[in-house]
Amino acid sequence: MDDFSDDDDLIDLAMALLLSQQEPDAPEEPPPSNTHHTTVEEWLQQPTKLYSLTGLSVRTFQQLCQWFRNTGLDDGHIRLEEKVMIFLHICRKGAGYRESQIIFNRSLRTISGSFHIILKALLLLHKQNVRQPDTSDPIPPHISTNFKFMPYFKHCVGAIDGTHIHARIPVAQQAPWKNRKGFFSQNVFAACGFDLRFTFVYPGWEGSAHDSYVLDDAARKGYWKPPKMRYFLADAGYGNSSSLLTPYPKTRYHLREQWAQGETPASKEELFNLRHAQLRNAIERIFGILKRKFMILQKPAEFSIQIQINLIFALTALFNFIADEDRVGDVDFDFQYTSASTDSEVEEPSSNRSSTAGRATTIEKVQMQRFRDKIATKMYEDYLTYKTAIQ
Repeated sequence: MDDFSDDDDLIDLAMALLLSQQEPDAPEEPPPSNTHHTTVEEWLQQPTKLYSLTGLSVRTFQQLCQWFRNTGLDDGHIRLEEKVMIFLHICRKGAGYRESQIIFNRSLRTISGSFHIILKALLLLHKQNVRQPDTSDPIPPHISTNFKFMPYFKHCVGAIDGTHIHARIPVAQQAPWKNRKGFFSQNVFAACGFDLRFTFVYPGWEGSAHDSYVLDDAARKGYWKPPKMRYFLADAGYGNSSSLLTPYPKTRYHLREQWAQGETPASKEELFNLRHAQLRNAIERIFGILKRKFMILQKPAEFSIQIQINLIFALTALFNFIADEDRVGDVDFDFQYTSASTDSEVEEPSSNRSSTAGRATTIEKVQMQRFRDKIATKMYEDYLTYKTAIQ
């Protein structure tokens, strides 16, 4: 694999900002009186309740705690496992400190301290398990084992898109954070593989920013590094480039549009768009699962914007950890997401885009359009041959 120092710089910057802008300590308060304190052992003996509390199975929870111990975290005045539960409960339920205080029968200072200790450690996990693909990586099995996608998309390494995460912003700074849907958000750019793992995450842009500008910024600063001779699937809002392949414009695209018509593709453009949508659906699914898994992302979190940004790094790293360890049987992963069941939307190309990876030259755009035509033509020829053979 290539050197990922630039990616590490991004997380190092996030960690530095976390330390410099640490949330103020919660006031010291005694825990609620006459409240039963559920022990770690009691939680672990109730898998259903543990999953409801944290979003993790017992096995994955124990493995995550072992990872924390391997990084050097220890128990302190409360057990490490309980600190992890506190953090996960806040993120799983979108809970405030006081609600968590009642659940865990701990002081507000303990709740706050546990949250920030685990958040900081998860930034290290992000450096370890959110990695961009490499030119030498094999063809993704999701493509190589499916005749609908192979060999047409054999050089494709994943899908990209932006998603809006609710943000709490000080009144004096709110204007640029309001998105087109009318709520305050940060526009998060991400890439994922077809195995539903995040491979790149770039949070922190204001909600009013166009998706393409967020990508341009990540590329300009050297964080976004698509592998050479490989590409990602993107919606029409990004435009074709040497590293992005978009669908045909003015042609049915979304899966629900194909299903609603109840028709088979009538042209190479329709067939290409259908299969492009089937593959690119991975990014919409992963956003949907992430927000279902961690409800804190579904409403404004009561933290500074830097903590809200760091939460994106932390939770996408945690998402990959769960995906690697124990996604089978996880009801959040089992939930079927399509473009109709997420909040993703196709943005129109920005009319005054300057040009990166992100910013494609005219030559790059033309070359990718020709490449798309080549794929679509071969795909449609094979499709017609197959239809004839089965009739």
